[in-house]
Amino acid sequence: SEVAVEKGKTITLTVKGMEGETATWKSEDKAIATVSEDGVVTGMKAGTTTIIATSEARNVTATCKVTVKRESLILTHIRALSHRCATAWTEIHRG
Repeated sequence: SEVAVEKGKTITLTVKGMEGETATWKSEDKAIATVSEDGVVTGMKAGTTTIIATSEARNVTATCKVTVKRESLILTHIRALSHRCATAWTEIHRG
C-alpha cells in the first residue's frame, strides 16, 4: 500500500489482518519518516521510504510506501486570503 503525509504532519497506519496483535514498527529511512510503536508516522523531510510492520505472534510482515511531501503552500495562501476577506468585511460593515 501507499500513503502520503506532509512534512511535520502525522498519519496513523494500521495493518488489516493484524488487529489485536502486537506489531513492531520500523522505518527504512528515519530521516524521511519516523514511526512510533503504535504506527504513528511523522513526516520529517520530503522523500519516500518504507514502513514495515512485523507481527510478533505470527512473524509476518506488512509494508507501506510513505511519501513525505513539502508543507502545503496553498493552504497558507488560503489562510492569508481568508484573513484579508474577513478584514475587508469588517471594515465595510463598520459603517
